[in-house]
Amino acid sequence: MIDNLVKFATFLSKQGELNLTTIDLGSLAENALLPLTFQAQRKGLALETHIPDNLPTLRGDAALLGEAIYHLGHNAVKFTSTGGQVSLRAWAEGDMLHLEVKDTGVGVPPDKLPTLWDSFSQMADPLQRGMEGLGLGLALVKYVVHAHGGEVWGESKENVGSTFGFKLPVGRE
Repeated sequence: MIDNLVKFATFLSKQGELNLTTIDLGSLAENALLPLTFQAQRKGLALETHIPDNLPTLRGDAALLGEAIYHLGHNAVKFTSTGGQVSLRAWAEGDMLHLEVKDTGVGVPPDKLPTLWDSFSQMADPLQRGMEGLGLGLALVKYVVHAHGGEVWGESKENVGSTFGFKLPVGRE
């Protein structure tokens, strides 16, 4: 929790300052999910990636985008029950790269979905919900994606699952 708070505060203090390099989004996404493999296996989750080999590259901050992808994956694993499924999919459409993480988890009540991208936003009372976190993961995703000129989205159905993702412009300089 402290690590997330420090990362979030550092990003805000730099006001979205980016270290731009050429990025292969597919490789970045697969590497970002690696730390979640053990946690997913322990819960008996299927953790899958669906990334075409021919995705165009993009200009971005690999460390920050990797962190954003990790947070999407971490939330999916955290809120999916034993035996569930988490999948990451990426694709190109026009001049945009899309990435989404879909799960078969608990889902989000419709009234909570719009505020989940806000700092310190959580689905339930943190003293009663039994899940660690400060509610900064999706806020960090939003700030990173917006700093790259992209957009975030999310959709969910309670007791069915959620899909959270983003799109980024290809070739941003």
